[in-house]
Amino acid sequence: MKAEEISDYLLQILSGELNISIDNISDETDQEKQQILYGLYLLNEDLENERDNNSHLQDSIKNAFIEISLVVIMAANWDIEDANHNFLEFIGMTKDEINNLNFGDLVDSVEGVGQYESLKSAIDTGAGWTGTISLSGPKIKIRWIDVKAFVFKSDKLDEGKIWLIGKDITKRIELKAQLKSTNENLVETLKRKEFLLRELNHRVKNNLQFISGVLFLQVQNESDERLANSLRIVQDKITAISDLHDILVEKASMDKVDLLSYLKAISTKLAFSAEYNGKVDILGDAVKITTESAPYVGIVLNELMTNSLKYAWGHDDLEKEIIIAVGKVEDNFIFHYSDNGKGYDRSRINPGLGTKLFDMLMLDQFKAKLVNCDKHPNCQCYQLGKGILLK
Repeated sequence: MKAEEISDYLLQILSGELNISIDNISDETDQEKQQILYGLYLLNEDLENERDNNSHLQDSIKNAFIEISLVVIMAANWDIEDANHNFLEFIGMTKDEINNLNFGDLVDSVEGVGQYESLKSAIDTGAGWTGTISLSGPKIKIRWIDVKAFVFKSDKLDEGKIWLIGKDITKRIELKAQLKSTNENLVETLKRKEFLLRELNHRVKNNLQFISGVLFLQVQNESDERLANSLRIVQDKITAISDLHDILVEKASMDKVDLLSYLKAISTKLAFSAEYNGKVDILGDAVKITTESAPYVGIVLNELMTNSLKYAWGHDDLEKEIIIAVGKVEDNFIFHYSDNGKGYDRSRINPGLGTKLFDMLMLDQFKAKLVNCDKHPNCQCYQLGKGILLK
């Protein structure tokens, strides 16, 4: 069997026009040609089966797509001619009710006008249109569909019919609008809370400054030097608390404070106020503490540094150094403070207001335990509970 003849048969197979039958093959006397024809026949059968299977598959997909979609067919003037049950259910109408109904009558008069004009413009130019359009009517509230619209051109169907195939996205649009509204309310609430917090901080600062001012006037008019000195100490504490409040407001982020940056800000302010020309080393882990604990930690550091700046060194001391270190050891928080000054024996000193305040915070507020410190000769090291740390 010649190659040209086999090629002709293959072209017939590919075009679906092979006319060989089993009888033709049986009547063939040339055994070699008979075998070739039989192979071509089987190949043709396989291809025909594949074409049939693909056709059924395409029809199944098409039917399934129409079943799950909203489908409406319209004339060139947008009068509705037919629709599937999904679309009818979507708009809450029957087939009789949509007869001669114009699609434009279903378009929402507020939300959908611009969308409908865009849709009509695209169809008028022969192009397809993809987008979202909102519908409403006497039987339905506003609803949204995500659609693909086109003019169906086929020899098997009337040309010029406008097909609209869509998906109900009403719940998604409503949820998006609800989330937007919720977010706007949350933003408004947050702005209001931020405003109230600023007002609160402003009033706290004003009140502290007012108390400090009253104490200052009292000190100026007090003839009893001992009482005046006591009032001056209280005034200093109030001023320190006011300064700590300012630093806390600056460094705090909602419910947490970065401890290292907070301690650095406090120590820098104290060193500047006291004209301290030595070193201040802030060491330790990057931990965060609660805003409730931060003011107390600030007061503790203020008392320790104030004592160092007042009493630790003489006028001739040159190498001044303060070391502040914080960190976590297992479930505990460690606060370490030392200076390279002359030191003092707390047991031999009559405790003043600052010492009492320090002890009250460390022992009562933080339940602190004194820990042995062998790193520096003049060192105070405390172990605090883990409650001070932010989880």
